[in-house]
Amino acid sequence: MNIFIDEIDEYLKQFLQCDVEFCLNKKTIKSGKLLLFEHGYFNYVFFIQTKSKKTSIKIPFPFDCYLLENDLNFDYTLDKFTSKIPEIEETLKKIKIDTPSKFFDNVLKIKCV
Repeated sequence: MNIFIDEIDEYLKQFLQCDVEFCLNKKTIKSGKLLLFEHGYFNYVFFIQTKSKKTSIKIPFPFDCYLLENDLNFDYTLDKFTSKIPEIEETLKKIKIDTPSKFFDNVLKIKCV
């Protein structure tokens, strides 16, 4: 896991001091200048300067991460989690979750704008 996190860190360093947008399902959930990022136990914490204040956003570690068209993609889809094993994926879909995370089975895009 540490090697994977180190690779993500290298991608993220390219976005430091840039104006970024965090987009989920084609909606911007946070935007501003990326000042700094750090690791929590199970997530990244991004420190952002918006037009009016400094704020932070916690994002869970992704199942996969990749660059696509200069956007950094944090992939939380079930096929990445299950390594595309249909039996496991079907079992996970049957589990009822009262309040699923907004990241569940989605891809978060971090865009430099």
